[in-house]
Amino acid sequence: MPYQEAGAQSGACKTFPRRPHRFEKQQPVCYNIIYVSRYLFNDTNAAASGWAAQKEEPSVTLQTLIPIIIAVVAVVVIVIVFVVRRRPKRERVNKGGTPVVSTAKAGRVAAGFAKSSGFRCISPASIRGKNGTAQLEAVVVGPFGVLGVKALGYYGNVYGSKKEKEWVNVTTLGTRTLFPNPIAEAAADVRILRDALAEKNIKVVPVEVICVFTASEVQLGLPRDTGHFTMKSYKAYLDKEKFLEEKNFNVDAAFEALQDAQEP
Repeated sequence: MPYQEAGAQSGACKTFPRRPHRFEKQQPVCYNIIYVSRYLFNDTNAAASGWAAQKEEPSVTLQTLIPIIIAVVAVVVIVIVFVVRRRPKRERVNKGGTPVVSTAKAGRVAAGFAKSSGFRCISPASIRGKNGTAQLEAVVVGPFGVLGVKALGYYGNVYGSKKEKEWVNVTTLGTRTLFPNPIAEAAADVRILRDALAEKNIKVVPVEVICVFTASEVQLGLPRDTGHFTMKSYKAYLDKEKFLEEKNFNVDAAFEALQDAQEP
């Protein structure tokens, strides 16, 4: 069957010869163009309407933001903690400019020991005697006698011996400090405590003063026979059976004598 021009008189458009499928009817070119245009136009409208819907309903909501915010805050906190720990520590010094840490925990241990054992305790203690004043973190009085606790807050490295007049403290930041031999000072404190007891006619009382290093980061380069204590060995020392012994003296009178010698 021959191909004819479609709408030649009306001036619409005309067909081009092609071999149609046996089950397909011939369609004019103008119809195909209109069909394709409508398809593209409708697809563009669909895409535009989908974009508008996506814009109206944002995919990021408050519920999705909360875990992200929490994670960011956690990371910031971890970084701050890391930076603070890496920052060099400042020297902690006492009134005399010597680097030290707090020694109060030695007094708290002595007070707890006295309370649990039924002993008497003065903490802190500043006992006057004939030849000076004994500055101690605590003085415990019980049937065993009198125990004075001389606490030292040095940290870093400590070097010395019984016979040396001065010991050396080298802190973690390199500060080098000389300080009096605490073992010799403890022996002097024993004499002061005995003088305070003798003022009240109390003479036959065992008196001991021990030196305790309270800093956990201290490294002690001292001979074993020096007689010093760390907080760990100090607590173990208080558990010894010697503190269960009873000596023949008036505990209350001894405590009152030391309390009367306490500086205000």
